[in-house]
Order: sequence, then structure tokens, then C-alpha cells
Amino acid sequence: MFQRLGSSDPVDLDYGWNGNTWICDELGLRFDLPAGGVIYDSEEQQKAREEKFGRRGSAGQVLLTVIDPGEGSNLELLVVRTDLPTEDFLLKMATLYAENAAGEGSFELEAREDLTVGGRPWRTWRIELPEQGRVNWYLYRQDGEYALSLTSSGPTVQTPPAILACFQGTNSLTGNTFLCGDGSQLCLQEGGDFRWYQSAEDHEKPYYEGVYEVRRGQAAMDMVASMTEYGLTMEELERVLAASMNGYIPGESRPIDYLYAMGELEDDRERYQVCLDTFYAVILHNQRLVTSPEEVREGGNSTLYIGFYLPELGMADLTNCNAGSNTQWTFQEKTA
Repeated sequence: MFQRLGSSDPVDLDYGWNGNTWICDELGLRFDLPAGGVIYDSEEQQKAREEKFGRRGSAGQVLLTVIDPGEGSNLELLVVRTDLPTEDFLLKMATLYAENAAGEGSFELEAREDLTVGGRPWRTWRIELPEQGRVNWYLYRQDGEYALSLTSSGPTVQTPPAILACFQGTNSLTGNTFLCGDGSQLCLQEGGDFRWYQSAEDHEKPYYEGVYEVRRGQAAMDMVASMTEYGLTMEELERVLAASMNGYIPGESRPIDYLYAMGELEDDRERYQVCLDTFYAVILHNQRLVTSPEEVREGGNSTLYIGFYLPELGMADLTNCNAGSNTQWTFQEKTA
């Protein structure tokens, strides 16, 4: 429990690391440390802010600071207890952050569409730093009495750093409900059960029930490679990952897209940044078809899905490995 005084009321939140997962239940946020990621002492970061800006200028509390050397990115989460700010004040804060990041250099500040992080939309500004060859991102959202500022820096690209996808609030697959590309609805329960409705609008039609498994990152790669019936080797998975990391296109990314990303072919399709930590594998074990409470047909098959979660879109772009087809699961809400 921390209480930090400044120009606003104290921040009283329970948060901290449990292994490689940072948790703050009161804000509905979880963050999984990316492979090779480095955790910085949040209290030391707060002291550094106070030394730079003074106590009144450093209101709030730094809750989380992490860097990902592999991606060359970082992020910092700052929380302040305060009223909902005005639009002018938000722009002022984004501009102040840009000025501090640029130092003596120049910057280009651009308001972007809201970015989904941790399952919730954040006001978003993109800040290009030409002299540094980097792009910074300033994100903001209000959660009741708390104002959350999330800042991140990465290589000069159009898409936000993949480290932001490591926030696993309602952005994670487990325990959430998704609208599928064919209009069906998948409800994943926290306890590992699921229901798959033919239509999100009509739950009276027959639906499937069963249990599911979710793996993420290296654990997902290991699980898929061990399922020899699908014929996917670790070498093949790593090649697909490497190609995708050069610019991912939902629904149609292929290894040949590596050529586009390297600039060998002209291409103006919008791309998204993915990495090992945004790679998922999901197995749905269908156990029964429910037509009515009195008519239940036991039995069913299992289906493997692999692909990437794109936090900017609040969507999992997946391949059905049984059918060899693409599907997209778009987050709707926390499963009741």
C-alpha cells in the first residue's frame, strides 16, 4: 500500500509483482513481463520524478516501469487521484510529456484514435522524435477517482510498441467474451469452461459447451510444437513469428510479407506490431451440444487456434489449425 502526496490527493492502491506478473486489481490491470524484460524499482522512479519536477510537480505514484531490450521499448504507468481533466489540460499534459522526451530536439505530436490496452480504451497521442529516431506514446484514461497516464517509447514505426500488449486486463483471452468473424459468440469462463453460441443475438439456438486451454508466448509455441498431429515444428513456428514481427496484417499475413516489410516490394497495407509475447494458442475441447436443457448430446472434437492478439484492435487474429482457415475474435466484455 502506497500513499504519495503531491498537488493531488494521496494515491492508495494495492499493487505489485507476483512472479513475472504485475497486478493491480483495483484498476483491473495485469501485466506479464515479456521475455528478457527488465523491471525497474517503481519507488526509485518516483524519487527520480520528484528530484526532477519537485513534489508538487510530481503528484501521484509511479506504479510500473519496465523495459524490453529485445524490442528496444519501455513503458511507465503513473496514477494520480484527481477529477476528470478538461480537453485543454489533457493536451497540455501530452505536450509537456513530448517536450520532456524531446529535450533540446524537435517533436511532432499527433492525436490518434483511442488505443485499447488492458481491455479498455485510452486517449492516445503519438510523439515522433526525429533526432532520436524514436516514437513516444502518451496514453490516458480516467478510472473513477484515478487518472492513469501510460507512456511508452519504441523504434520509429507507426504502430505502438508490442510491450503494451503485455497488459492482460480484459485484453487477455481467459474469462472474456468474444464476437467471432462469422457472427458467432465465444464465452470463455474464468474457470476454464466455455460456451459457443451460433449467434451473439440468439442464445436459444443449439450451442456447444466444453473446456478450453490457453497458452501465451513461449509456452504457446512449446505446446503447439508438441502436438505432432498438426505437423507444426518449432522451427516453422519461429519462422512464422520472425516474418510476422516485420509487420503483421490481420487475416492475411504470410512469410512473404517479410519482403514487403523490408522494403523490397511496394506495400501500403496497414501493419501491426507483434512479438512472441502476443502469440497465443487456444484449444477448445467440445464436450457436448446443447439443444435444450432436456436434449444434450455428449461428445465432440478438439480444435486448435494459433495467432496473435492485437491490442490496438481489441482482437485476436487466429488460424483454425483443424480447418486451415482464419478467424478473428473481437473482445466484447468480461464473461458473466
